[in-house]
Amino acid sequence: MIEQNEIHVFWENAQKYLSKAQVLCQKSQATLTSSQSRVTELQRTVSKIQFTLGCIHNQATYLANDILTKTIGNQLIQREWKKVVLDDMLKEMQHCQEKMVLKVEALSNMENTLSHDGRNLADFISMDNMHILNEKLKDLPVVKSQVSNIIAQYESLVEKVTNQLLKARVRKLEEEFNDFFVSDRGKYVLLDNYLHDIHHLEEDLVDILKSLTAHFDKCTLLKTKKLPTKEQEELFKIVKNDNAELESIMGMLIDIIVDINELAENITLKIRQKDKEKQLIKNSMVKILGDFTKYEEYLSVFQGVNESIANFKNSCIQDIKKVQELCDFYDNFLNSYQQLLREVDRRRKLAERMKSILQSCENQLAELNNSDLKKRQLFLLEHGDYLPENIWPNNIDDLAPLYTLDYNIKKI
Repeated sequence: MIEQNEIHVFWENAQKYLSKAQVLCQKSQATLTSSQSRVTELQRTVSKIQFTLGCIHNQATYLANDILTKTIGNQLIQREWKKVVLDDMLKEMQHCQEKMVLKVEALSNMENTLSHDGRNLADFISMDNMHILNEKLKDLPVVKSQVSNIIAQYESLVEKVTNQLLKARVRKLEEEFNDFFVSDRGKYVLLDNYLHDIHHLEEDLVDILKSLTAHFDKCTLLKTKKLPTKEQEELFKIVKNDNAELESIMGMLIDIIVDINELAENITLKIRQKDKEKQLIKNSMVKILGDFTKYEEYLSVFQGVNESIANFKNSCIQDIKKVQELCDFYDNFLNSYQQLLREVDRRRKLAERMKSILQSCENQLAELNNSDLKKRQLFLLEHGDYLPENIWPNNIDDLAPLYTLDYNIKKI
């Protein structure tokens, strides 16, 4: 027969252990929650550090490969400065200068046949820009020396960025980060293990509470006497057996709590260690970021030199254009002079033709005048005695020629 007092003792015992377990579990859960929060926060911090470290690596790679090697090394130094300015432009200026000198020499060797003062064709052209390219050619060694100096600085900077920064300091920083925080295929295994342990202990607490709560519910149901007699007796046996296990269950709970406290202590110690390691990584990153600022200042030197060389290049292009225009002018001048000689020859021939025509006219007029003079004399012999002077005053006995001829052919 089931003793009611015994049921009451079971119920009170179940309530006592459940209440005690709830208090202990609540404190332990708070400890686990705090530990989980700290581990999660550390994970986020490590992720941020890893992201920043990746940015540093990419920035260093971009600086070494894209900016220094491709842009400054290949495009600026090799193509623009060495090839375009120091090679192609040098040849172009030498060619234009030699071309202009040859044209001026050719004009100097051609005497102006239209005058007799001994001047040659070169005396009629301006020599103001005759040597502008020579001045630029004299400046080229200075530019070449400037390029050589900046190339030495460039090679030193490439060495610093590629070997000292990227391959040494950044790589060392990545290795330190991996040693501190990453242990398996890029994962934060240690932190993940902590979270796994926390989750496992949380499940253990839940299992303990479920077990004690289920026992308390059975005691409460048994206390109500609402079950049939047979079921009541079976439930009593279960409750009695479970009651005997309460102390053991509580011992298991204590062991779990000990594990929780040990885990929390381990996490605290590990986080302190990781905080120090994290600070070491951050300090190294700050130094590298400071180097990026320093390298940015170095890059401004290349920008300044490039602007100077670009100005020199543009000035050379303008002077080359002036010389080309002069050469074109000299060609046009020589062509026009040759056309002038043809024009002079044409005018001379025309003047000779005019002179011949006028000479022929003069001869014809002289013949006509002689014939006219004879006819006037014959007229006077036959009719002069019969005509009074005043019938045609000053004309009847006038023997002057009927024409006057005054002309001048310009000497060409």
